Amino acid sequence: MEASAVRRAALQCILFPLLTSAALPSAHAYCFTSSCGQEQPICEPAENEPCGVALRWKRECVGYAIQQNGTASLSLTDIQVSVRSAFDAWSLAGCETGDYPGIDVIDMGLVSCNKAEFNESAGNVNVVTFLDDSWPYPDNGEALALTTVTYANKSGEILDADIEVNTAMFKLTVAETTKDYDLTGVLTHEAGHFYGMAHSLDQESTMHGDALPGSTDLRSLTLDDTSGICTLYPSKTINYEACNPLPIHGFASECAAEQWKESCSVAPSAAGHAPPTWWRSWAVAAGLGAAIWARRAQRRKRIPKPVINPDRLRPTSRSNAMSLDGR
Repeated sequence: MEASAVRRAALQCILFPLLTSAALPSAHAYCFTSSCGQEQPICEPAENEPCGVALRWKRECVGYAIQQNGTASLSLTDIQVSVRSAFDAWSLAGCETGDYPGIDVIDMGLVSCNKAEFNESAGNVNVVTFLDDSWPYPDNGEALALTTVTYANKSGEILDADIEVNTAMFKLTVAETTKDYDLTGVLTHEAGHFYGMAHSLDQESTMHGDALPGSTDLRSLTLDDTSGICTLYPSKTINYEACNPLPIHGFASECAAEQWKESCSVAPSAAGHAPPTWWRSWAVAAGLGAAIWARRAQRRKRIPKPVINPDRLRPTSRSNAMSLDGR
């Protein structure tokens, strides 16, 4: 795919002043990220004439992986459970049709790549990574996390999505009771961006774009969030025997700079080099069977009806809310 055909967009927004008391949400206020850019989302109800097309994955299964170093403040097990819970909040949402959204995500394990990047001539990975040492986005210094999506300009097909968590500047936890920011809630919001959701007009939704320290509300979707994901990915039965979670150009644990690229002029040595990315994809695929079948069994469980957490509708002071994706 030529470079002119794809676009990278860091999904972020300005944190506008928040009201001291939250208004009740409208019936629908969700938004989708548009191929015209993050400043022109496609919303329901529409605020302006829609521009472009909504970004979405055009496959039933999408893979993700966690950067193997995690963060010093949490165990790798806690991180894995938190990330899985965040993605499940969306892929296991109960649609009005009585089924799940028509997309699922598969855990591809741990990887070494710690960068948000899309490689047009090498392997890829949709990575969740934690930046403990420094946060390289000075224009978004108060962001708790950032999701970068690469998509095809014309079709709006998402080709790659990477989530970076700002553990250099913020303490995040998975504890149920805490004064810190809730990692699972932050990741649930970022997972919404991963799927193609934009910031919602509903101040109480997970996709609104701000987080309160000590609150775990963002872990569970509101009716607005659920309506959005079920509209973007209409419910269907996923064929797990046929779905392919491998990224475009194949799966790679390493970032592009560390990947060995096959050369026509230099023969690979007998030792010291890993097989090329497109060969390794087959090995990865062979090990995905258990994960895919586990997801198939989980999605067969009874779907609970979506509910609104009453606590999220009560007026509350949100003057100390922090932006999830930038300021």
